[in-house]
Amino acid sequence: MSMNKITLADIWKKLAPPDKNNYLGWRIASILTAGLITLALMLTAFFVYNNIYNTLANACSIINLNSELGMDIVDMDNFYKTAGIIDAKKKLTPIPPTVRNIFTYYSTPSSTTKI
Repeated sequence: MSMNKITLADIWKKLAPPDKNNYLGWRIASILTAGLITLALMLTAFFVYNNIYNTLANACSIINLNSELGMDIVDMDNFYKTAGIIDAKKKLTPIPPTVRNIFTYYSTPSSTTKI
């Protein structure tokens, strides 16, 4: 029976990381797995938001609206006043013909210049 001698070089070969190309498939698989897990988490969050959170928010809105139903008395004098102000605001005012044209400049001589 012969004994195999285990050298330090043999141990180092077993513990040393292998070449980068040996794990290329595993790297791609891990990236794809991480991407799929992220996508699944995003879809789960979207589902929870649409089907649970929005439903609860809409239900709370409906409950609040149902509890605050009531008739408000409208002050008709203020309504007609406001309607008149809005109508007056919508009417165009005519531009008078004596408005100064700001795009033309008339030069007038000063008192120190000779004509």
